[in-house]
Amino acid sequence: MYFCGFVTISTEECRAKDAPKLALEVAWVAVRAAILRPYVVGSSRLLIYILLDAIAVKQVLPESTWAVALPVFYIAVAAFVLLTIRGFFRRNQRQYRKFSALQTA
Repeated sequence: MYFCGFVTISTEECRAKDAPKLALEVAWVAVRAAILRPYVVGSSRLLIYILLDAIAVKQVLPESTWAVALPVFYIAVAAFVLLTIRGFFRRNQRQYRKFSALQTA
């Protein structure tokens, strides 16, 4: 969905002040996914549950390190999401300026 959004961002201007709203919406999706977890069949295949369960961390690291590794993992995922949102709005500004220049030419 993120990559499909790049088609839209080249023709519509997104305001950087909306970044916190987008971050809150992403957080809401994660909370909703956690709440709905008992009702989802085959959840181990869905990306949101792979991230929420920290499957990669649990497969690679021994259980004795999880107390430190899991918070680091969740902070890294949150930072990646926030950086992606920031990059989305920066990319939008560049793409929209190009689109606007072509429209006025």
